[in-house]
Amino acid sequence: MHLLRVQVPDFRGLKDIDITFEKDFFPNIFPLGSQKGGGKSTLLQLIFVLLYCSGDDNKKSFLQNLLQGFKVADGEDKRVLAIIDLWDGEKVVEMEFFSYKDSLFKKKLALDM
Repeated sequence: MHLLRVQVPDFRGLKDIDITFEKDFFPNIFPLGSQKGGGKSTLLQLIFVLLYCSGDDNKKSFLQNLLQGFKVADGEDKRVLAIIDLWDGEKVVEMEFFSYKDSLFKKKLALDM
């Protein structure tokens, strides 16, 4: 899989981030630069934890650490963390990662049962 696009609306110091990577670029190395405190490490941590840890119960602590202090605003049901587009060799797969308010999530679980 190749990372094609990362969109981060508002996470920690990252605001309105939209980075597109070339699918056929060779070599598959992309420099990422900004001033100190510009969010490079935060962006890389967000991508890694969402793609590698969010679907694995054994790595739940990494996700909990990442989301510490991340809140859904009053009056909203959910808040988008990131939208990540991946190329699987045949098609683009768009993955949207978001957080629900606990009460909404509990209601949804109750309705689905």
